[in-house]
Amino acid sequence: MKYAPASWPHYKAKLIEYLRPLVIKGVPSVINELKSMYRDEPAKAVILCEVLTEMSTSMEENMKLSKDDEEELDPTVQLWLYLFLSQHYMRYAKHGGPELYTTSMEYVNKAIEHTPTVLELYIHKAKLMQQMGNPREAMKLAEEARNLDHADRYLNAHSSKYLFKHNKIQQANETMALFSRD
Repeated sequence: MKYAPASWPHYKAKLIEYLRPLVIKGVPSVINELKSMYRDEPAKAVILCEVLTEMSTSMEENMKLSKDDEEELDPTVQLWLYLFLSQHYMRYAKHGGPELYTTSMEYVNKAIEHTPTVLELYIHKAKLMQQMGNPREAMKLAEEARNLDHADRYLNAHSSKYLFKHNKIQQANETMALFSRD
């Protein structure tokens, strides 16, 4: 990845201030909320990557988002940082090259290894596999996410969408029928 201009320390400080509480809370939509910067201001996306990487490295080393923190944070913060980095690299791959999909896959796999029961990880990995040109694996991952929570209508619809994309019409209809009435 290219490096951001050194003249942007104020932006980096504001980004850290914005991200910090969202990372600690584990808000899954963080990268989605910042998606305009990938299109409008790619240098800002590079700064985002730097911030997330620094936070992740700090969490791996001492369970804190920065060396200045006094208290250790919950291990789930690391999980969300892995997911955010994976989402970042998946988005940035459109601008920075397809090899970044591999980096995105590494981070989502780390997140799944960290906590294998988080639905968002499988949904993200399915999207990533679809973008990488592997719809069969995307379908399997969407179904795996659905199997983690059979009462979730969104996961049911999501899985059905991937089944339709892979021409599994009968299975998709059966999956959709789980939440429909006659």
